This record gives sequence, structure tokens and C-alpha cells, in this order.
Amino acid sequence: MKTLLLLFALLFSQLPHGLALSVTINQTGTAANSCSRSLTALVSDGSGSYSYTWSIVTPAISWPGSNNVASVSLALDQTADVNVSVQDLNTNQITSATVTVYRIVTGSFDTFIPNLITPNGDGYNDTWIVTDSGKNYSPINAYSYTLTITNASSVQVFSASATVTANHLGILGGDINWNARVNGTGSIVPTGVYTYQLTLVNCSQSTAYSRQLNILY
Repeated sequence: MKTLLLLFALLFSQLPHGLALSVTINQTGTAANSCSRSLTALVSDGSGSYSYTWSIVTPAISWPGSNNVASVSLALDQTADVNVSVQDLNTNQITSATVTVYRIVTGSFDTFIPNLITPNGDGYNDTWIVTDSGKNYSPINAYSYTLTITNASSVQVFSASATVTANHLGILGGDINWNARVNGTGSIVPTGVYTYQLTLVNCSQSTAYSRQLNILY
């Protein structure tokens, strides 16, 4: 009798549950300063035994990591649509889900750093602004920076730093700037030759720039 009950329980567990198998993808590590994106397939209304097939839908590139696992970590150098297909091994139901995975902030920095400003209040070239190489306000391919500016006597007149965690884009052109005022709020500094030390960081490198900045007005 006990054997029959166990057999009945086993057969019942393998029958379809009457609910459609479904899956969602939970994504973590989406901030700009995260150098990998973690994806987990969360399956509902299944038997508990599944196979997983991960793939990149667009662009057309090969899957770079492990497969047939519920959780994966990716460090893509371009934004992609990632799909997971899940099969219930007991009921043979199949379902899938797709999510957009943003590229990590990596590769060469994309910057234009001016060496001259004229803070005379005419509204033109009054502020030192680091932009992308096209002199626009697109991402510069960094998620963190530190900046110090010193005068000819090596006295610091300005400093700033930031690490972007609120979005996947990182630092934008225009985020790094100086209005030529002492500590950003004091009087405008005298004309002369200043030195900026700017360090940019992303997932593949950290680069320090130490160059002259001319101030005329």
C-alpha cells in the first residue's frame, strides 16, 4: 500500500499543474560603477526542475558566459537584449523572457579637455568644461573622476570628485567643470598659468592627466 501511494505521488508531481509556466529576469549591478551585470531567471508555476538557455538577441553576438544555469554575470562592451528560455523538465512546458542589459563603462576615454578659458563674464568660454571628443555632452566613458587645480605657486584653488551610481551611462560631458572661482564659490582667480590634475576611472583603466590651463581675461 505504501509503495502504491509513493508511486501515485510521483506520478501526480509530474502532471502539468494547470498553470502556464512563466519566467522573469531579475537584473542587478546596473549602476555605472558596476563592472558586471547579474541576471537571475525567476520561474513561476513550474515543477521545480528546469533547463535554461541564455542567448543574446541583439546585436548578433555569441553568448559569452555559462549556460543552463539560473543566474549569470555579464560584462558586455555594448548594450544588448538578453533572452532566457526555460523548459520544465517534468512537464516539457517552455517559456522565455528578454531584458535589456546595458554595457559596462569600459574602453578608451572619450574627452575634449580645453587648455584656455577667458572668465570675463561675456558668456563665452567663461567656464572650463570637459566634454566628449565631439565637444558635446555625451558620456565620456568614465564612471568616476577626481580633479585638483593649482596655481603657479602650487597652491590648490579648486578640487572636485564624483562617482556615478544613479545610472548606467557614467559621467557625461559637462559634468566636470570649473567656473574659475576659488573653491568654486569665491572670487575669480587671477590670470596666469594653472595646472589641472584629472583622474578618470572606468572598468578597464584609470588614467591621470596633468596639464596646463591658461586663464586670460
